[in-house]
Amino acid sequence: MVRDRNGNHHIVWREGDPSEATEIFYSTCTENSCSAPQGISDTRSLTCLAQEVAIQGKPEIAVDQDDLLMVAWNIDQDGLVYTQWSSSDLPPSTPAGCVPGAADVSDGNLSLVSTGAGEFTLAYSTTQNDE
Repeated sequence: MVRDRNGNHHIVWREGDPSEATEIFYSTCTENSCSAPQGISDTRSLTCLAQEVAIQGKPEIAVDQDDLLMVAWNIDQDGLVYTQWSSSDLPPSTPAGCVPGAADVSDGNLSLVSTGAGEFTLAYSTTQNDE
């Protein structure tokens, strides 16, 4: 969850059985209410993936100084998917792009932060053999 300059909270989460199929959702909350959840993980039209994604990992969200939001998450094809939009707009239902084969982060942890206007940094750790 992140908070923009106007005090709105932006939340992303994963729903579904992590061993079968999952989806990523987004909602924004003001002081009094939250918007209806919106799916943002429809990867069917992404040409950078070899096949349709079934399992989507835990999403991370960040906001920059101009209220540009970015969300990134790992997928079951050893890669990362991301999307971004202005906090004043509705989120896209399809991710903006992917980094196929970036790393096997299916069991790892992501950390996404803004490093300036329109700039984001993503760090991740991988776990293998209980290390």
